[in-house]
Amino acid sequence: MSFSSFLSPNTFSTVNSFGSFGSDASTWFPKSLAIFLSHPLLFGSIGVTFFGLIGYCTKWMYSMASEAFFQYFVRTLVITTENPEFEWVASLVRKQSWWQSKNLSVDSTINYAANGKGFLEREYQPAIDKTHVFSYKKQLIQVHRETLSNQTKQEQDENTGRVDTRQVEKLTLTTYRCPPNFWDNFLDDASQDGLKDMEKGISIYTPYPHSNVGWQRKVKTRNKRSLESVILEDGVVEKLTKDLSKYNEMGVPYRRGYLLYGPAGTGKTSFITALASHFQLNVCIIALSDNTLNDQYLHKVINEPPNRSLILLEDIDAAFLDREEELKEEERNKNIAATSETGHAQSALAQQQFAYGHPLTAMNQQQLAFAHAQSAYGQQPYNKPRKRRTNVTLSGILNALDGVMSSEKRIVFMTTNYKNKLDSALIRPGRIDFEQYIGHCTPMMFERMFKRFYKDCTNDQCQSFVDLASACKESISPAQLQRHFIRYMDDPQGAVDNFSEIK
Repeated sequence: MSFSSFLSPNTFSTVNSFGSFGSDASTWFPKSLAIFLSHPLLFGSIGVTFFGLIGYCTKWMYSMASEAFFQYFVRTLVITTENPEFEWVASLVRKQSWWQSKNLSVDSTINYAANGKGFLEREYQPAIDKTHVFSYKKQLIQVHRETLSNQTKQEQDENTGRVDTRQVEKLTLTTYRCPPNFWDNFLDDASQDGLKDMEKGISIYTPYPHSNVGWQRKVKTRNKRSLESVILEDGVVEKLTKDLSKYNEMGVPYRRGYLLYGPAGTGKTSFITALASHFQLNVCIIALSDNTLNDQYLHKVINEPPNRSLILLEDIDAAFLDREEELKEEERNKNIAATSETGHAQSALAQQQFAYGHPLTAMNQQQLAFAHAQSAYGQQPYNKPRKRRTNVTLSGILNALDGVMSSEKRIVFMTTNYKNKLDSALIRPGRIDFEQYIGHCTPMMFERMFKRFYKDCTNDQCQSFVDLASACKESISPAQLQRHFIRYMDDPQGAVDNFSEIK
């Protein structure tokens, strides 16, 4: 129908007669319907509105039904690698799903047996960005494993010191028609083995790099070490143990700072591990040379350690640049620059004289040679100012330690190979309450270590080894002895006969 026909007089006469419908109620609806049907534009608009309303209501009802279904029948658990329970949950998922899942990823590790033969260890786990389903206690659980591309996590190897960057991983577990406490029981089962390992060993904590969130616990605990396994000079172990026991048994608030100093490889860190094992404490290790630390973050982690923990600041001297060496480098660079300028000037003058026909006398030749030497010396590369080994300042450490000392029940250990390099403000009374030198082996330590490694050795073998070690002109550290004894495991005579291999 054209627009002109829509506005024709007949149309208006029909519409104008609409008022007369009221006089005859029985014909009102049929005539109205006839009007709508005779005008497709008006009828189409009403139809679109009607069906749109039906679609909206259907979508709303579906959304409400889905929400109600998920609220009453679906239970979801989300956990990321930043949660200390993540590895325990991931381990349980691996054990339950590796034989049920069709999409797997594998982590292979090469290990070596005691006889030196290598072998492979494979660990299967659900593939990333795939959905997996497994049964746990007759309950179906759907697992989705993914990595968060915009988040990374850095982990520092406590043995090599290497920092590895990993993406933060997330596990989403979903199950249906389960009791409200299902996930509580699931997490309890997942953490059961991990908690047993924690009881058997020592939990090691390190700060989360770049995250400012505090401490992260190492997945694997460190084996406990008895005080009897640490062989030091007579009285050292007893003296420090007695000092710690005095405060631990009294149950009163205490704040203690300890400094262990001495050559490398003498067992300072091993002694601290044994003390932590004896008093059932965790160890929080802070490497000040880690450039992800700053004063603010150091203050946070050092004042908010996990419960029942001691704080260990390892090799604290290595964190700072020796000021005397820094000044020497600056002075040498100035001398190099000055010598270079003088040498270039004298060399240019001598060459200019020769160019104008003046013969070079013997003195001129010496001056020219010296000038070239100065110029060559001046061309040596400058010693670039060494970069700071840490973003932590001395004042930042002092403020953090003062914060620790103002809190209750805090134990701080520091180790250093060079006590004389430490600032006096760092080790003053109040920050350091107890200092102990840990040195190289003494004749008594030679004997005790030999008998500990070789329980079936004869007295003659032990005395022969002690005599050889005592007569050695060079000092021997416990680490050197241990390496030698391991090399000749179960062979005390071999350890004696090959004593010269100790380096």
